Amino acid sequence: MRPATTPAPASAFERACSAYLRGSGLALRVLGVLALALMVGSHALEIAWRFFNQRGLSWVHEFSIIAAMVLYFLMYAEISKQRDYVRLDLLEQRLPAAARRHLSTFIRLVVLAFHALAAWYAVATARFAAAFDTTVLEWPETVFYVPLALGCADIVLTEAIHLWRHLRGQAEEERAAPRVLT
Repeated sequence: MRPATTPAPASAFERACSAYLRGSGLALRVLGVLALALMVGSHALEIAWRFFNQRGLSWVHEFSIIAAMVLYFLMYAEISKQRDYVRLDLLEQRLPAAARRHLSTFIRLVVLAFHALAAWYAVATARFAAAFDTTVLEWPETVFYVPLALGCADIVLTEAIHLWRHLRGQAEEERAAPRVLT
């Protein structure tokens, strides 16, 4: 019988990475719920306003677009935390272990590079857009690019952590989702 082995204690860096993934995931979910609540609330307010005043609120549509962008890009960052991107697991399952590892490394590098480029684009565009205001709310147009920059920056950090763990050979937890096209 083999003696039971205790897992090696996690390094401070690994604990920090895990804390970041947990903490940022919670923050993303809270902000996503808040954005959704603001969208629904603003539309409910407009419905009530129309009922009593026979006209709409001009700012609701523009505000909803901004809230939807926050919701979309932050929830996409949350998806990256769970590694629930659209995947073709049927292809992956048919490859030998070494090929799967190389494919996984390549895909992580592509995802990391793409989101780093998108974050850079969002920051560069936000600088330019800061000179302009939104039509109705008269907020700086930067509000359209901040959710993209934040979401992509979070994905870059998340994917860097997943890549680091992958390169160290740390096994990923088994996903609960179906293993076909998820």
